[in-house]
Amino acid sequence: MNQLLEQFILEARDILEKTSRDLLLLEKEPDNMDIIAELFRAVHTLKGNSGLFNFPAMTKVLHAAEDLMVAVRDNKLSFSAVVADKIFEAMDFVSTLLDEIEGTGELSADYNEQSTVIAESVKSVNLPEPGLAELTKPHKEKEVSSKENIQEDLSGIPESVLMECFKLAQAGNVNLVTYSPEESSFYKGEDPFLFARRIPGFIWGTARGKEPWPSLEEMDCYRCTVEFRILSSTVEDEIRDHFKYVSEQVRIRRIKPCELVIPSGVQDDGEIYKDFATDAIRHLEEGSLSNIKHSAEVLLELSSGELLQSSALRWITFLLETASDKTEYIKKLINSLNPQSASSTELQEQARSPVEKVESSDEPAKDIKRASGTDKAELLLKTQLDVMEHGRGTSWEIGKIKSCGNVIESCLRYLNRDVSEMGKYLEAAIKESSPLPLANWLSGFIGISKPEENQAEEKKETEEKKETSKDNLRRDHSVTGKILKVDQTKIDRLMDLIGEMVVSKNALPFLAERAENIFNVPELSRELKTQFNIINRIVEEMQDAVMQIRMVPVSIVFQRFPRLVRDISRKFGKKVTLHIEGEDTEAEKNIIESLADPLIHIIRNSLDHGIEAPDARLEKGKPESGTIFLTAYQKTDRVIIEIKDDGKGIDPETIKRKAYEKGLIDETKLERITSEEEAVNLVFLPGFSTAENISDISGRGVGMDVVKNAVERIGGEVFLKSRPGKGTEISMSLPLSMAVTDVMIMESHGQIFGIQMDQIVETVRIPESRITVIKHHKTTVLRDRLIPLYALTELLCVDKQPVPNEEKEYAVVIVRIGGEYAGIIVDDFREVVDIILKPLPGELSKLSFYSGTALLGDGSILMIINPKEFF
Repeated sequence: MNQLLEQFILEARDILEKTSRDLLLLEKEPDNMDIIAELFRAVHTLKGNSGLFNFPAMTKVLHAAEDLMVAVRDNKLSFSAVVADKIFEAMDFVSTLLDEIEGTGELSADYNEQSTVIAESVKSVNLPEPGLAELTKPHKEKEVSSKENIQEDLSGIPESVLMECFKLAQAGNVNLVTYSPEESSFYKGEDPFLFARRIPGFIWGTARGKEPWPSLEEMDCYRCTVEFRILSSTVEDEIRDHFKYVSEQVRIRRIKPCELVIPSGVQDDGEIYKDFATDAIRHLEEGSLSNIKHSAEVLLELSSGELLQSSALRWITFLLETASDKTEYIKKLINSLNPQSASSTELQEQARSPVEKVESSDEPAKDIKRASGTDKAELLLKTQLDVMEHGRGTSWEIGKIKSCGNVIESCLRYLNRDVSEMGKYLEAAIKESSPLPLANWLSGFIGISKPEENQAEEKKETEEKKETSKDNLRRDHSVTGKILKVDQTKIDRLMDLIGEMVVSKNALPFLAERAENIFNVPELSRELKTQFNIINRIVEEMQDAVMQIRMVPVSIVFQRFPRLVRDISRKFGKKVTLHIEGEDTEAEKNIIESLADPLIHIIRNSLDHGIEAPDARLEKGKPESGTIFLTAYQKTDRVIIEIKDDGKGIDPETIKRKAYEKGLIDETKLERITSEEEAVNLVFLPGFSTAENISDISGRGVGMDVVKNAVERIGGEVFLKSRPGKGTEISMSLPLSMAVTDVMIMESHGQIFGIQMDQIVETVRIPESRITVIKHHKTTVLRDRLIPLYALTELLCVDKQPVPNEEKEYAVVIVRIGGEYAGIIVDDFREVVDIILKPLPGELSKLSFYSGTALLGDGSILMIINPKEFF
């Protein structure tokens, strides 16, 4: 399997986990648009990644799931449990495909037919009638047709383009598309500029910054901060299909022909004529020529005054001329109204340079006209500044700002002033559609003090840019993590090497002993012991460091249970709430992964046998919804997992009767069981089950013994408590790690054996006089507790008796098995060592009373006793 495919599988599983969490959250908050958007992006990303490989079955199902989420996101479909079920169904199928790919490196064509069935199932969710979603959910975006928004949408678009759009709008569609790519789009391999240019029906487009441009030193070239505005002549559905993978980044606004007669340039000419221009174009669309005539007449009457400038007259003339199906009548109408003279005069006026206009319009212009040379240029600059300052609160066209720039540049060059700095202020003015940056620069450049409000505004803007830059820098540092993903096999290999170091360093005390006792070199022995202490410290630190790498939170297992509880409780018609605590508790990865099956079995039992149906709970005075608590915490060097429910609990008498009926206990054993705790723990017997009917949840004879064996296999213990009518609690005590094990070495008749330290309660020496035989078994009383004693030779079927020391005391190892205590008599105790526990190979693995073997420093083999198999 190549590295790219491995990375895909790893990321896909992360996305599946996130999708499951989002779906469960969304069921609680079905109107949360943020979660809906996150869920859509997760499905979309997974579908896009699958497209890099030849996995058609996976892509087909994900495509259907994505379309379903698009409908939810666009308010065409309300999120519901049915939608959640369909997405879950798709994600489960994808998980199955990932298992196949991970195992074989490819995907079998056998899944194609199944993928078609699942895709059709996902697509089968019925969309509500048009308009129904709007009645039940808030509308995501309202189309606003106010004059202010029309002006803002069309600002900066050249008049020639608007005229072309007017023709197209009469014959078909004109849509204004605003496309705002995500800042992280470059990291996803997207090319927003190319994507914008390839939009169907492209007419015109421009790009602008979403925020003021920072200086070159502060600019982050990896953030996409550009927004695109595009005019397209195609229908909205085709545009949405083009942007379907980034539809949340796009706003589409259909432009009506009547809106095109109010471009931004007309806004500054006055409000009186605009309603008449709008009415004229609307009447033209409706074919009402008499009303067109009236509107045109009013406009022409207004044109004799000072309010109506050339733009309005040109637009009304143009719109009348474009009515191709009424050409003859329109020509007569235009001739009768005789707009040409006024229009030509207006056009000539508009065509004149800004300098000529200022010279011939008002008193400041007369001063300029009378002046000459330098005085004329300076007066013209001041007049231009007054114009810009006076109009700084209105919307300016790019063409007007450029005209101001041309006038200013010509005057400054005439005055032999350096204009090299003017370019960036002119660019800023064009970008903001405001003459203010250019006016501020000019006022300072020619020695005119800036208005205080302008200074305050510019200072505020500068500070905001600095803060924005700092925030971006801090965000970049926070995003840049120090997490390195490493293949688990490499970590396992490193752990194996440390295990070999543990074995090797254990040889040093053995060599020190030989140097002193056999070769009689005590100095060498001391040096070896010193080096052993140093190496032992380093190895322990290395071992702890690698162990930290292998430690993972229990959340990687816990996160699958909300979905499990949801599905099973719905299947049984029960209402159940799952509370999870301590998800951050850590243990070794192998330990955590081994918990999955036992926990699934316990929670299924709780849902099936423990939690009652809603009606039954209400009759007992309980809340209608049952509760399961899943808790994890660390206690000393152990991890404790607790599963509690508030269900009906376990009836001890029922458990005893079932165990007897199934032949799991005999009559004698049945009579000896007197405590409720001992009775309920019969559920751990192999083959025990109380289910009357076989289902896919329980009742197949695979009982809690499977849980117990799985937990004990990783060095853990299981405890069960239950109160009839109140609920059940199961607790699992687990080691933090299985890699390196501490064992105590014991000696018995010249041979050595080991017992894991986590199974030992204490070691004592018991005088022979305190050992009593009860019913042919040796016992003793230790700390007010009756402890049965067993010789290790007896347990191993060796016909020899343990040997006491000179004071007639026996060495006894007290162990705890399933909550009960027992003593193992040996000849002597030895040291505690770190070992790498190796399982017995081949046929020897059937010797269950041995946990495994370990290699000692002197090269000998240490057999590790498993006391659980003896008692």
